[in-house]
Amino acid sequence: MGGHGSIQAAALWLHQHRNELTGPVFPALKERFGLRNLEAIEAAKQAHALAYPGA
Repeated sequence: MGGHGSIQAAALWLHQHRNELTGPVFPALKERFGLRNLEAIEAAKQAHALAYPGA
């Protein structure tokens, strides 16, 4: 199980490395950070907020 710290780490990693991913985002986050589906979704939402503040 990921947890809050893992979600934040995944969000930051995704924000910094999104252009390097060649496949689907959610499986990559789940494998790399041990996240569950909803945690991977939350990490993607947080990464989006980092990329587009105020959006």
